[in-house]
Amino acid sequence: MAAEIVIRPAAISDVYALARCLRPGDRAEIEAVGKEPRRVLRASLRSSLTQVKVALVDGEIAAMWGMSGEVLSDTGTPWLMTGTACDRVPVSFLRIARHELALMLALKPRLENYVAADYAKAIRLLEGLGFHIDAPAPIGPKRAPFRRFWIEA
Repeated sequence: MAAEIVIRPAAISDVYALARCLRPGDRAEIEAVGKEPRRVLRASLRSSLTQVKVALVDGEIAAMWGMSGEVLSDTGTPWLMTGTACDRVPVSFLRIARHELALMLALKPRLENYVAADYAKAIRLLEGLGFHIDAPAPIGPKRAPFRRFWIEA
């Protein structure tokens, strides 16, 4: 039987639910810049220019995403945090990500952010979505290696 996937607007309670079940790579990426997952998720929820959404897989939170940035800028900062439930629906997740990326590019003609240089699963997703991935460079107080990713409409 196929998994039931529901996309809905995020609520503050989703921050805490997702923080408890983050994929190890997402958790490591946040901690690599000296941050705490709940705080990063809460700040991302509050600072997004777009409606923040969550995906539920069979009722379990699987992902939260949005786009932050400056209102008058042509560049948006897409962000995505994933839970372990994401792994149960990889093809559907990619399809949803493509749709959401198109919505973001309709609002901002350039999107860019950073991904941990050793987070292979996230880099594969970004490449599958058509992002360009730059060489690693040290970021944050821990000088962890991250790669800038970007795409233009």
